[in-house]
Amino acid sequence: MFIEIIIYSTPYNNIFLYIMQRANYDNYNSDTLRKGRGRGKVRVKVYYCLNLFLTYTSASPLAFLHKIKYLITLNFLKKDIVMNEKQLSKYILNRWFFSLNFLICFLAAISFLQCHAQDSLNDQLLQAAKDGDVKKVMELIKNGADINAKDSFGDTPLMRAALYGPIELVKDLIAEGANVNTKNNAGWTPLHNALWSIEIVKEFIKAKADLNAWDNEGMTPLHLAVRDNKEAAALELINAGANVNVGNAKGWTPLQLAAKEGYLGIVKALIKAGADLNYRVTIPDIRSKEEGILAAISRFSALHLAVENGHTDVVNALIEAGADMDIKGRYGIAAFIISACGGYTDIMLKFINAGLSVNELNANGLTALWCAVLYGNHDTIKELIKLGADVNKPDLKGLTPLHIAAQQADIKAIEELLKAGADPTIKDLRGKTPIDVAEEQRFDVIVDRLKATAKSLPPKNQK
Repeated sequence: MFIEIIIYSTPYNNIFLYIMQRANYDNYNSDTLRKGRGRGKVRVKVYYCLNLFLTYTSASPLAFLHKIKYLITLNFLKKDIVMNEKQLSKYILNRWFFSLNFLICFLAAISFLQCHAQDSLNDQLLQAAKDGDVKKVMELIKNGADINAKDSFGDTPLMRAALYGPIELVKDLIAEGANVNTKNNAGWTPLHNALWSIEIVKEFIKAKADLNAWDNEGMTPLHLAVRDNKEAAALELINAGANVNVGNAKGWTPLQLAAKEGYLGIVKALIKAGADLNYRVTIPDIRSKEEGILAAISRFSALHLAVENGHTDVVNALIEAGADMDIKGRYGIAAFIISACGGYTDIMLKFINAGLSVNELNANGLTALWCAVLYGNHDTIKELIKLGADVNKPDLKGLTPLHIAAQQADIKAIEELLKAGADPTIKDLRGKTPIDVAEEQRFDVIVDRLKATAKSLPPKNQK
């Protein structure tokens, strides 16, 4: 353990002055040194591996220690400059055998050299592991380097080998006893690093690495493999028994991540491994419409995610595997409604062909047609009308699809709805008709079109 030692020394020693000047100490007192009178003292802070606090007043040993420290700091270590332990012992016996002060400094120097040597070995080992230098790594370990040494990020030689390869280095480090489950500062294990190489992943599986280790964000190696579309690694982890239903810190399971991104191969493997098809995760509500069509949903399943992102093949796989097509979020929005909101007509037809009603309602009384109008999905509007969607079905506030189209000045949607029999005289809970809504928005063309339609209705329906 490094602790601070405050040492006093005379400024008359030329070597000491040189080291002080070259090291550029903040407490260098040039006036005192220049005068050269008496035994002027300069306060120096030196760090050694020593377990005691001492004050030292002899110049030569301190200068020697400073020289060692300075040369090491500048990486000028050479055999012809720095004494080894045997040489240093001889030096002490010849010159300072009876000096207690120097013996203390001797111990400090040896300790310092040993600590630096160990740190140097570990640094070399970490660099060699990053470089993939198998021979050098093994040589450094043999010479005493710590096989589980960590850098400032918490990465060990095995972590670097897992990230950069080669596989031979990974095998050798594991064989030498490297910790396969150690974590770095981000909580990653060597297996998290290895996902780029299926062969290295297999080595960690053989070594009984923890397949379900969480990083600081609750991501297991399987979560990462799925997120980054490392299909081969994901399949290997699944086949090795990784937990397919574990959630990350946000509650997302591997199946939900795969469904969201549309990774069909991984989705099928997860389904085969027993992933929960209907698991729903809670996320913070998204209030902005621009943030996505799941704005009103705080709980959703893999099917919701696949539908929202338009992954038809994944939707098919989930439905064929038995996913609940009518599963709803906390606000009662089913995946079928989402398909209409997103304009995914082919997906929407899958639900209808599977038996869902074209007029299916969510908890707020919204139909697929109502949502299709809200998002201006004209092809979906046409398809729903063709399939018999109720064009006058209001939501819980009494707003019909025509109210919504008038509010948004969507003349194309208005024409489709009017052709299908939409009534411009129906009032919402505020007593407003689609005509009133258009007038409030000052959409004169739309007002005229709606009024013309209203006049053509039977007298009981006229405004």
